[in-house]
Amino acid sequence: MKYNKTIALLAVFCIFTLPSCTKETKKTINLKKLQSSTKTAKKNPYSSPAVTIWVHGSRSGSKILATISTTTHNLLYTPTGMTPVLDIDKKYHKRTISRILQEKDLQNFPERHFYTYGWSGDVRPESRMDAAQDLYNELKKLVSVYNLEYGNNPSITIITHSHGGNVALNLAQVREKNPQFTIARLILLASPVQEETKNLITDPFFERVYSFFSPLDTSQVIDPQGFTLLHKENRGKKCPFFSERMFCPHKKLSQAKIKRFGMGVTHGEFLAPYFLKQLPNILQIMDADKESNDALYDLATPNYDYIVYDLLSKSVHKKYKMKSSL
Repeated sequence: MKYNKTIALLAVFCIFTLPSCTKETKKTINLKKLQSSTKTAKKNPYSSPAVTIWVHGSRSGSKILATISTTTHNLLYTPTGMTPVLDIDKKYHKRTISRILQEKDLQNFPERHFYTYGWSGDVRPESRMDAAQDLYNELKKLVSVYNLEYGNNPSITIITHSHGGNVALNLAQVREKNPQFTIARLILLASPVQEETKNLITDPFFERVYSFFSPLDTSQVIDPQGFTLLHKENRGKKCPFFSERMFCPHKKLSQAKIKRFGMGVTHGEFLAPYFLKQLPNILQIMDADKESNDALYDLATPNYDYIVYDLLSKSVHKKYKMKSSL
């Protein structure tokens, strides 16, 4: 059964546009319910827990994939809006994701403080901007709850897949001038690197950014951002026609190329259990490497800009340096 589920996961998520399986109405955060949840988990009234937000990718073609099987539906399902993951049935893959991360790193990914954010999944840039504004509003509500219960802001980690990464990056464009909170960690899994959002990693709203990519992942780069140049407001601008895999180096950015069986992984494999189980460890390796790198080299010119991590050997194979930096 586990084997069949894994095969189905890989097949479905190799498709660039991840679909929704049901049409849902907009949900809002139930503040009373969240307050009750945080009260039961509270140990120190002045020590706020680590909060995780999972943001899915694009979802075009939902009607087609929704008819494939119940397994497909369960793999792709995400409620609309901000939802505590414990409110989602265990049969859905988002619960598998939160369970795996909690098992591997309870301190940074406690399931009780794990949330999903569901948006339209529309492939248009303006839809991702709308989703970012809504996500920002939901984050403000969430932070106010934790601030009330714990006396300070939570440490927020946002994990994204595919174009969910560009939704999260757009938070830097919709945020208030002096926001009352920041994002401690932004983790981008196979996010299409696009001209309109790539420099947003430098925004102070994001304290630390991690980007994961693979040379075998065609879905990450297939989105033709070049079509935006046809719009009147973009005429005269230049950008690659397709999306890119990597961000330019920056002092708070760590990037990792993921390999398995001597080659890359597909778009969907970033959501597979065998990757998720190693994600906390890879993050720790990237942090340790960054600390040693920063100690020896100037932040503006790091010794290397991305690592190659092999899922089978569970180790870093190589470190590479790019030519340009932000």
